[in-house]
Amino acid sequence: MSQKIRARPVEDSACHATIQFPEKTGESHQLIHLFMGEADMASEAVLEFTDSNFEAEVLKSDIPVMVDFWAEWCQPCKMLGATIDELAADYQGKVKVGKVDTDNNRDISMKLGISAIPTVMIFKDGEMTKKFVGLTPKNQFADALNEIV
Repeated sequence: MSQKIRARPVEDSACHATIQFPEKTGESHQLIHLFMGEADMASEAVLEFTDSNFEAEVLKSDIPVMVDFWAEWCQPCKMLGATIDELAADYQGKVKVGKVDTDNNRDISMKLGISAIPTVMIFKDGEMTKKFVGLTPKNQFADALNEIV
């Protein structure tokens, strides 16, 4: 038996809309970002990591690094983009935040065993400390980052 869910848009622009689904308490919570048109561009605080700079920028970094493995065609990756941008701003100066386009950087993606996207990895002192696969709430990333900064 299926349930009907009422949803209402609470924010929209040319790039995305946020939909909230009311809970039984009458309060609502953000559930999903729907993206339309071209992919959102990452904020200036989000770096681009590639096969050629991954070792220097991530593995040899003096500060922790959060890496989002994504692809242009991946809708869940696009949905995660706003969260990655927010975390980059929240942890600026404490954590490097960047993205690896898996289609254009196959070597590092294969070396790290990326088999599903989005995948987010957190590195400290050249070692992966945490790995998230799929859409993950911002607070789970923040908890993992707070443990190492």
